[in-house]
Amino acid sequence: EEGFSNIYIHLDLDALDPVFFPHVMLPCPGGFDPEGLLSIFAGLKEQFNIAGYSILEYSPRNGGGLELLQPFVEFGLDL
Repeated sequence: EEGFSNIYIHLDLDALDPVFFPHVMLPCPGGFDPEGLLSIFAGLKEQFNIAGYSILEYSPRNGGGLELLQPFVEFGLDL
């Protein structure tokens, strides 16, 4: 925390547990659950200025997963 106030959040969707979000090329069993990760992001937003935000590695299976991504997209749009 000390010495900086700006951060960049890079969300690689592979970090989400495939139980919750299987729409990636390299699933990570035991990864984050979406609600928990959004809670972490909210805490970061309270403590730092978020200078940038990206979402990467979306690889839809049968067009799915968009509804699960919506809260992450909204988080970015609210910055």
